[in-house]
Amino acid sequence: MTGETGNRWSAEAPGWLPLVLVIAVGTLWGATFSIGKIAVTHGIPPAAYAFFQSSGAGLALLLLALLRGEIARPRPRLLLYGLVSGTLGLTLPNINFTVVIQHLEAGTMAVIITLAPLATYVGALSLGMERRSRRRVAGLLCGFAGAAILLAPGATVPGVDQSGWILLAVLTPLFYAAQGLFAARYLPVTVGSQRLARLMLCGAALTSGVAMVATDSVYVPRGLGTAEIAMLLQIAVSSVAYVIVFEVLRRAGPVYFSQVGYVVTVTGVLWGMAIFGERPTPWLILAGLLVLGGLYLVSRRPPPD
Repeated sequence: MTGETGNRWSAEAPGWLPLVLVIAVGTLWGATFSIGKIAVTHGIPPAAYAFFQSSGAGLALLLLALLRGEIARPRPRLLLYGLVSGTLGLTLPNINFTVVIQHLEAGTMAVIITLAPLATYVGALSLGMERRSRRRVAGLLCGFAGAAILLAPGATVPGVDQSGWILLAVLTPLFYAAQGLFAARYLPVTVGSQRLARLMLCGAALTSGVAMVATDSVYVPRGLGTAEIAMLLQIAVSSVAYVIVFEVLRRAGPVYFSQVGYVVTVTGVLWGMAIFGERPTPWLILAGLLVLGGLYLVSRRPPPD
C-alpha cells in the first residue's frame, strides 16, 4: 500500500525485505505476551493496560500523521467504524488477555492466539464470505484438535488444570476474528490503512477509557517502576509494529503478511522461556504444531474452480 490512498501492491516477487520485516513484526508481537504479563502482574489493571496501549500507540501515529500533514477531518461513518473496530480488535481482546495472562504462561497464550484465523474462517463460512474446501476444513479440525489438547489437565503446566482459564483465553482470538470479519464486510476501501489504524486506536482508547473508569481501575503511574517500563515497551512495540505492518502490506500484500502468525506463535513461546523460564510441556508443543498446521491449511487459498 502507498501512503494514505494506495490500495494495491506490487505483483512482483516480494524479495527479501518483506520477509525480514515479517520476522521482525512477528518477533515484536510475540514479545507482547510476556510484556503484558509483566505489566499486569506488577499492578496495572487490565482496563488501564488496554487504555494506555491503545491511547499511547494512537497518539504516536497521530503525531506521525501531523508531521506528514496527513490529518483529515473524519466522517461520522469512519468514526463509527473506528469505534467498533477498536472495541472488537483492541479493547475487548486486550482486557480479556490481561485478565487471563495472570494465570497462564506467555507461551500458552501465544498458541491460543493463533486460533484467530481459524475462527475467522468459520465466521466467514457462516456469513457466506468464503466457500468451503476440504483443505480448509481439515485445517479447522487440525487447529481445534490442538485447542482441545490444551484443555486436558496438566497439558500446559504439569499437575495443574488450567482448562477454565484456557476457555476464557479463547475469547481473545474470537474477538480478533470478529474484528477481522467486521473489517472485511465494512472496510472503507477508499481510506488508507494508516488512517484506519489511527481511527481504530482512538476508538479503542475511548472504549477502554470508559471501561477503566467504569470498573474503578484508573491507574496513575508512580514513577518509572517495572509496570511502567513494561507499559512503555508495549506502546513502543505497538507503534513500531503498525509501521512495519503497513510497509509489508505495501510491498507484498495481505496474503504474504499472513505468515506473521507462525512467527508470533514460535517467538511468543521463546520469549516466555527467556523471560519467565517457561518450559513448554510435550502436550503444549503438540498442540502448537497442530494449531500451526491448521493455520497453514486454512491460510492457503483454495484452487480456482
